[in-house]
Order: sequence, then structure tokens, then C-alpha cells
Amino acid sequence: NVPNMKVRAVKLGLSVAQGPGGVDGRINLAGESDYGPARLSSNFRIAPHGVELTGLDVDGGGVRAKGQLSLFDQGQSTADLTLAVGPGAVLTDGEAHGRLKLAGGQGPALADLELDAKARSVRADSDARRTGAFTVDAEDVACASKAVPAITKLNAAARHAIPKRLR
Repeated sequence: NVPNMKVRAVKLGLSVAQGPGGVDGRINLAGESDYGPARLSSNFRIAPHGVELTGLDVDGGGVRAKGQLSLFDQGQSTADLTLAVGPGAVLTDGEAHGRLKLAGGQGPALADLELDAKARSVRADSDARRTGAFTVDAEDVACASKAVPAITKLNAAARHAIPKRLR
């Protein structure tokens, strides 16, 4: 969710097939915003306990993210994303670059966010830090695990939406 950015005239490309242990597919979204073109593409797998996005590539409103993201219940979520933010929906000028890694497991999730920023004007929050680097620990991202029950429901809905001949 990029603040202050609405995407219009969105075109969807979607391929879906029943794979071993889940639903496999590819999604492509492309549209226009006040900040120029916006797009998302990714391979995905909807498994019994969550969803995996691989080859994730998002670019819109000056925000770019690439990598993989897995959202599973039981604290098994993972992420490895490279991030780049430039002028657009978040910044009026300047830049930020970094990497987000999240590893779930038997114990508490481990998160590592490294972000180097050089921004003179942040559009979304005038009190935000304009320069520097910071790291976020797992306690700051614990709320992400609350999304997993919704993903599990999405999995069930997706299985019913796939025509029987593809299952």
C-alpha cells in the first residue's frame, strides 16, 4: 500500500493451474497513476497454509521492490526484498535504498530492515526522518502474521474459483 497513490485503468494478466500441493500461477498488473505507470508481476503458489510470491517485481509511484515473499500461518512467513524509493507518491525528492529480510520459524520471527535514506521532503509524513539509516526488529513487524488467516481463506476461495478441469 503506497500512500497517496491511486492506480487507474488497471490491466490484469493471470494464469492459474493446479500444481502439486497447491495452486500455481503468475500475475501481472499494470495501470496508470498520477506518478506515472505502476506495475506488479510475480509468480505465486497458494498452498494449504498461505501464499508464496517469487520473482516479485513491483514498480509504481517511485517505489520499487523485488524479491520473494511468503506469508504462512504458524509464524512461518519469510521475505527477502530489495527496496528503492525515489520521487513519487512517498518522496517529493531524494532517495532511499535498502533490503528487508524476514525469517519465521519455531520461535519468534526474525526481521532485518536496512534502509539508507537521503530525502529532503517526504510526501506521506512531514515528521518522518529525512536522512539516515535504521534497522527494525521482529517486534515491530509482528503484526504481519495477523494477515495469514485471511490468506488461508483466500487459498480456499481460489481453489473454488479454479474450474474443475484445471484442478
